[in-house]
Amino acid sequence: MRQFMSGHPDRKGRSLMAMDEYRDDREIPEPSGYRKNRKKERHTITTTTRLLTCREIISMIPDYLNNNLSDRQLEKFLEHIQHCSSCYEELETNFMVDRTVRYLDKPGSGDTSFNLKPMLRQDLERKQKQLKEKRISGRVRLLIILITLLLIVLLVLDVTGVFKITVFLSSILSL
Repeated sequence: MRQFMSGHPDRKGRSLMAMDEYRDDREIPEPSGYRKNRKKERHTITTTTRLLTCREIISMIPDYLNNNLSDRQLEKFLEHIQHCSSCYEELETNFMVDRTVRYLDKPGSGDTSFNLKPMLRQDLERKQKQLKEKRISGRVRLLIILITLLLIVLLVLDVTGVFKITVFLSSILSL
């Protein structure tokens, strides 16, 4: 498990981990006097490999806007954005600035107005759908490969005489 260190070494030279820099899915006791109603600053989403913090997600926003995230990074990013309102707000702000600058840089951009909040939701939904389609197409590809391998094994067994598939098929069809 990767940890984010505060940079302050203890007596033995090890870096200590600051509580506000890293959280995992285990229950961490809060300091005395901590108000339970206070909105937490850090959010993490448990994934199959490790946890992503808001700081990491915010650093990924420019890559998201420029379509430079890998599929795995995009999946983690979208999962976090769905559950963390503060990161979504940060993405929304960056998205609006990015799209406005791109719109104004286009030649011939007139006074046509456009609504950026629905554009962000559509962009998130489109990328989520693309990830799902890639996942499904990967599974279909794997299934085709497995069926092909099974057919090859059956043909090899039939040719070598270990398992006569033609005899087996004729006995099944005659029933």
